[in-house]
Amino acid sequence: MIKNSALQLFAEHGFHQTSVQQIAAQAGMSKGAFYHHFDSKDQLFVELIEDHHHGLLQTLHTIQNTNHQSNREVFKQRIKTELDQIKQDRCILPILLQEASQETNNTFAEVMQGFRFKLLHQHKTYLIDAYGTQTEASIWDLTIILEAVLREYASLIIIDQMTIDSEKLANFIVTNMDILVANIEQQQPILTSDMLETNIKNKDMNDETKVRHLLDQMKVITNHLQTDSDTKKKVLQALEHLNDLWQNQHEEYLIEALSSYIKTQPALEKHMQELEQLFAKKG
Repeated sequence: MIKNSALQLFAEHGFHQTSVQQIAAQAGMSKGAFYHHFDSKDQLFVELIEDHHHGLLQTLHTIQNTNHQSNREVFKQRIKTELDQIKQDRCILPILLQEASQETNNTFAEVMQGFRFKLLHQHKTYLIDAYGTQTEASIWDLTIILEAVLREYASLIIIDQMTIDSEKLANFIVTNMDILVANIEQQQPILTSDMLETNIKNKDMNDETKVRHLLDQMKVITNHLQTDSDTKKKVLQALEHLNDLWQNQHEEYLIEALSSYIKTQPALEKHMQELEQLFAKKG
């Protein structure tokens, strides 16, 4: 109730022009009752951002390959779903973009940067799922091209209020990605994994945020591992245990045991090494 009321007021008046008193009144409660749920208006806004991001990523994650669809069809469905979600969230996205870009406090910008990081890796995974190893050398160039295309069409939908058919656009994007991928081996890659990941991960991020984003990325990778569901479940549980250890008291022997198990999956080894360094730094 509070979040819906706040979202409505933010959409009408903007974040800075909306007071806690107005939000409380809209939600039918006292100002004191508001503070029973949230420490501040900033905390409420951060939760709205995180709710939106989590909802989108969860929706995208539910689209998995089946025996009835080709990898290309799954890729197209994921793009269409993302475009549909953008249309559905027309009211909140302009607020998030405007306030996060203007906010002098780093919290909003950091949350948005974290979402960008996760979505970037989600798109990278989708391209690998759709086209396989032929994209490996230029995967980050392809990912950035896909991101740019989606971002510009999203701008037309959100800012210019343009009506665009999601099905047709998804088909158009995937058809053109087919053409790029078919010719990519003839091109010299521009971006490397180290260039992009190091820049994104280290930009305005404290260690807490780096750990959270590493764990999120590892969960995405785990869900796409070519292994049985029981192994995936155990790896995800190990990652949750690592998160608990980071948030609470460090038990070095537990960290070492979990790390050794997670590194049995080659796709997670590099990320686990980065986590180990952050755990060692925290002490």
